[in-house]
Amino acid sequence: MKLFIYLLIDPQDKKPMYIGMSKDPGERLKMHMYPSQLKLYPSHPKTIWLNELLFLALKPVLQVLEEVDETNANNREVYWINHYKNINPNLTNTDLVNINNRAYGD
Repeated sequence: MKLFIYLLIDPQDKKPMYIGMSKDPGERLKMHMYPSQLKLYPSHPKTIWLNELLFLALKPVLQVLEEVDETNANNREVYWINHYKNINPNLTNTDLVNINNRAYGD
C-alpha cells in the first residue's frame, strides 16, 4: 500500500506545524478540521493550533513530503518529524511512542 507523509504549515507565518501520514492527505486534512475531531483532544497542541486557525477563518497549507511503502512508512514519518522539529521546536506532533500502533488516515 502506498502512503503519503505530509506536512501542515501555518498559513500566517509559514512555519511547519504537523507531520502526518495518510492514504489520502487531502481527505485527512478535512478530517483534521472536522469539529467532532477537534473536540476529541481539546488540549492537544495540534487541536489548539487548528482551532486558532478556524477562529481566524484560515486553514493549514498541506504539503506532501514523500510517497512511501507501508513497510518503511513509520520510519520515514519519524524522520520527517525529527527533521521539522529542528526547524520548529513547537511542531505539534507529540506521540512518537505509539507511532507503530495506529491506523493510517484516509
